[in-house]
Amino acid sequence: YILGVPIKSTATYTCPLTDAKQSQALIQQIGQLMTSVPFAWMSNSNSGGTNESTHFTTSLSGPKGSGTLEVYGTRQKNSMSLDVTFAINGHTYTVINGATRCR
Repeated sequence: YILGVPIKSTATYTCPLTDAKQSQALIQQIGQLMTSVPFAWMSNSNSGGTNESTHFTTSLSGPKGSGTLEVYGTRQKNSMSLDVTFAINGHTYTVINGATRCR
């Protein structure tokens, strides 16, 4: 894993974070006012033209606790597919699995 600060400006980072912060399952687990750390741990990130693929983890915290968001994502010119999970207290919740409205 490498520390990924540049990834924070990509749609494959911002879209999963936006969707996660609106997820009812996450709101129930850690609360409404979620914050993320200022970096992500990347194990893979490729970009070429309008195509991107990535795998990263980052922490999300709220008033009730914190956990780890894990994202596998691919983005092409007109579509994005994400597999996003959130792990907390030994449980893993699916946030997104498949196409997302975010571009």
